[in-house]
Amino acid sequence: MILVNFTDVEEFECELRQRCPDDRILRVTNEWIPSKMTPTIRHWIVRAAYVRDGQIVRFNKYCGDDWGREFPETDKVRQRAKEIIERLTKCAQALAIDVRAGVLEDSTTPK
Repeated sequence: MILVNFTDVEEFECELRQRCPDDRILRVTNEWIPSKMTPTIRHWIVRAAYVRDGQIVRFNKYCGDDWGREFPETDKVRQRAKEIIERLTKCAQALAIDVRAGVLEDSTTPK
């Protein structure tokens, strides 16, 4: 399966507006990946994806590091992720696209 990747939210929204998902579903989720420096720090990523014409159109945005609830830096990262998700949701809703949780992955690529 072909993957089309975006890291810029404006470019992803433009692509979404140009050609909607086949099933009119946009998957949006948060993902945390453990830091290689220390397991207490996690990289916060917003992911979104949909299927169109046999392709997975995917958006991945690193929002910052999650140091834990007691750190003010994490609040800024949480806010950044929230704003991106709200923006994607608003764009999808304007196009009558259903927003659901989850991630689309290419099952033909070995892990």
